[in-house]
Amino acid sequence: MNLYSKKQRWKIILVLIAAVIVGISLWFTGDIVGKIKESEKRKVEQWASDVKSNIEQVNITDSLLLQQQVANELLIEHEERAVRDWADAMQELSKDYSDYSFFIRKIQSNNNIPLIILNHKGEPSDVRNLPFTDKDMDKQVYNDSLKALCAIWGQERPAIELDYIMGQKFKVFYSKSKAIEEFERNANKYREQSEMLLSGFNERLKKSIKQFPVVYMDAETEEVIATNVPEKLRNSPEKLHAKIKEMEEEHGSIPVVLGEKTVGYIYYQNSDLVTLLSYYPYIQFGIIGLFLLVSYFLFSTFRKAEQNQVWVGMAKETAHQLGTPISSLMAWTELLKSQGVDETAIEEINKDLARLNTVTDRFSKIGSGGELQATSLNPIVERVYAYLEKRVSKKVEISIEGDEQMAMINEPLLEWVIENLSKNAIDAMEGKGKLTACISSSDKEVYLDIKDTGKGIPGSKFKTVFEPGYTTKKRGWGLGLSLVKRIIESYHKGKVYVLESELDKGTTFRVVLKKA
Repeated sequence: MNLYSKKQRWKIILVLIAAVIVGISLWFTGDIVGKIKESEKRKVEQWASDVKSNIEQVNITDSLLLQQQVANELLIEHEERAVRDWADAMQELSKDYSDYSFFIRKIQSNNNIPLIILNHKGEPSDVRNLPFTDKDMDKQVYNDSLKALCAIWGQERPAIELDYIMGQKFKVFYSKSKAIEEFERNANKYREQSEMLLSGFNERLKKSIKQFPVVYMDAETEEVIATNVPEKLRNSPEKLHAKIKEMEEEHGSIPVVLGEKTVGYIYYQNSDLVTLLSYYPYIQFGIIGLFLLVSYFLFSTFRKAEQNQVWVGMAKETAHQLGTPISSLMAWTELLKSQGVDETAIEEINKDLARLNTVTDRFSKIGSGGELQATSLNPIVERVYAYLEKRVSKKVEISIEGDEQMAMINEPLLEWVIENLSKNAIDAMEGKGKLTACISSSDKEVYLDIKDTGKGIPGSKFKTVFEPGYTTKKRGWGLGLSLVKRIIESYHKGKVYVLESELDKGTTFRVVLKKA
């Protein structure tokens, strides 16, 4: 059973599940954001429609005001002509005509324009269409009131002079009729209404949708009339226009017509709520990811500490269990020697006992650590290869290259590393090929390269071959290379990795040690 493959498969499954969860969450949040955006767009469009209605009211009021002013001017002009016609008729009465009926009708036709005639002495001689008479007050007060009205009317429009009787100069003062006053009252009402609507336009832009950054800009002058964007943008025309361009690219613009010639556009941006919702999933996943990452490192640390305890416990127990049978075998060897057994057989048994002692020493070193000493690397490699050479196929060519190098080494553990890497190389060659140990160095490091001509390792497996449980064999736990990595990195503070590999051509493992 390949435990590592199952572990990788579960990793892939969990990553896919996480990706699906993230995708669903992003889709759901995106759907909510889309609905809120659409709702905000409808609100802005409705608000813009209200603004347009407000502007239409302003335009209608301005049109009515213009019509009222034109009508008022025509009426004033008509009344001025009527007063002059009346004055001319009065002037003609002083002449000698056989029939005065035409002039009398002209004079009598004025029944709505208030006027006062002052004689050559400046005293009132005649009045028309005033709201009061001399019967309503004292004679002197009445005359003074007429003179005061003449003074006021004379400032508005010049008096008309008449040669009335015997060359005496008379002056006609006249005022607005009630119709003109009514026209002016209506015009003032329209003017006030228009000013009120226009003065409220800016505030309407600013206050109608407080949650949206909204800008109204005149299309011709590019003057920003009203805005809900921050003060720092309003104080910087360049930044404000850049912001408007950004709004236009995101949502377009809504045209608004002010009067006949003035056209403006409304621009708006999403509310802060939409912006926050857009970034919320990423912030959420970031926090969750950070939490999971911290949790992973914590649990990984605890797991490694537990693995270390298991390794140490297993190593101590193995060394302890091997000690008793080795001692017993040594006693049996002495017994066999005393009974005259073939010396060659006893010698081979002693070699295997020495090998068992070496293995026991290795396990005891893993359990108790061990100090590093400045040691020559070459004799260790030669000793391991001499042992392997008698126990492998004759078709496997074993060689050592390189000058002698001194490194900081724990000898029993490093022997184990070299033996493990070499045995893996021999297994990869399936009993036929070339195994080479190359020793070299740099200023601070010593390199031991174990090369083989076996089946090679795929590039995707360069790191995973050192994981516990990884193996290509039908039998075995997949702990050899994991143990190699632990011995080199944990005890020797060095490095071990696949230097190079090519399928069906071979692999090179590199061990990096500190130079002595």
